[in-house]
Amino acid sequence: MVSGGSSTTGAEVAIRLAELGMDVAILDPAAEACAGVVGRIEDRGGRAMAIAADAADRGAVESALARVTSAWCEPSVLVNAVDATGGERLCDMSDARWEAATVRPLRGVFAASRLLADSMSEAGWGRVVTIAPPLADGAEHSTLRAGLEGFTRTIALELEAFGVTANLIAPRRPQVGLHSGGASDELPGGAARYARAVADAVSALLGAAAAAVTGQIVYVGADATD
Repeated sequence: MVSGGSSTTGAEVAIRLAELGMDVAILDPAAEACAGVVGRIEDRGGRAMAIAADAADRGAVESALARVTSAWCEPSVLVNAVDATGGERLCDMSDARWEAATVRPLRGVFAASRLLADSMSEAGWGRVVTIAPPLADGAEHSTLRAGLEGFTRTIALELEAFGVTANLIAPRRPQVGLHSGGASDELPGGAARYARAVADAVSALLGAAAAAVTGQIVYVGADATD
């Protein structure tokens, strides 16, 4: 399951998971923006669905999970693709803007991860991979990154004994953004290369060789080449 699949990176990861033979459910408030990704997966013989759901809304995520479980099975892989927001000076931010940029993304990662933690633990296998947005000059970016790092380490410690790993992928170079609007080959080269590099890192973290890798921050270079 990919939360935040309308972002460039989320779309690229969804396609990569399908290439690995997985059924892919994409959760995003703008589910219609994921139609192209679903179509590409299905054109290649895979199975995918896009579900309109705000990850910060517990009820919406629960309904989405029930739909996925009914159609296929309980997900054993969760990818949280956290989208970027524009940077602002702390003194210029409203309360609502601060909450939208920090609290809601963290709540979304928490809600989706918590919802799947029990079923993954009972199955004795699971992977939670969160993709951090790039850092910029705004105070909310560094606060969100710190929160994602702390949450990843905490859930990794809690779930390690049950065969479930949790890791965070973060950009090494902060100036490359996560753009919305579909698959990466439709977007500028830098964002596309970064999205493919993230997808490579996700693939590695899902593999058997990474079974003991948990609670880590995996830095991906935004200048990765094809």
